[in-house]
Amino acid sequence: MLTWSVLHKMRLTMKMTQHSCISSTSKLITEMYGGHIPVMVDTVVDVLDPTDSNIYVDMTFGAGAHESALALSKIYNPGQIMPYMGKFSSLPKIMADLNIEAESVDGFLFDVGASSMQFDTPERGFSLSKDGILDMRMDQGRENTVSAMDVVNNLEERDLTEILRKYGDEKKQNK
Repeated sequence: MLTWSVLHKMRLTMKMTQHSCISSTSKLITEMYGGHIPVMVDTVVDVLDPTDSNIYVDMTFGAGAHESALALSKIYNPGQIMPYMGKFSSLPKIMADLNIEAESVDGFLFDVGASSMQFDTPERGFSLSKDGILDMRMDQGRENTVSAMDVVNNLEERDLTEILRKYGDEKKQNK
């Protein structure tokens, strides 16, 4: 699921309480994601170095983004976490709707690759080692999206060949 959340004026008292706050957040997220452990939490917090008045755009929420944001909003002050679901390309419009100018954002966090959550769940259709339908959509719940099975079964051979050549860096795409 491609989702993101604007973390507006995220309040983290750094240094003294950073690790206890982040530990509780990591534990909460780990429980919500069924054991997925966010491995770079401390590094991300160290790099972003948030303060009371910072604005961050976090585009890493995966499955259960709204539930995660609601749970996190209990840790932080009301109004600090505002969840939105959409494509990455929606970001400028949402920021404009919130009257947040790009220059006022202190940090952006993106995680744009597939994770073990996709590969370990056969229903997602990413796994090479587990049986499941060929889906490969990051957001299976969004309307009007095409699964990998739809692409393979409905495109002409020349179009599939071009996709494999252009996006898959496949040297033997014609075979």
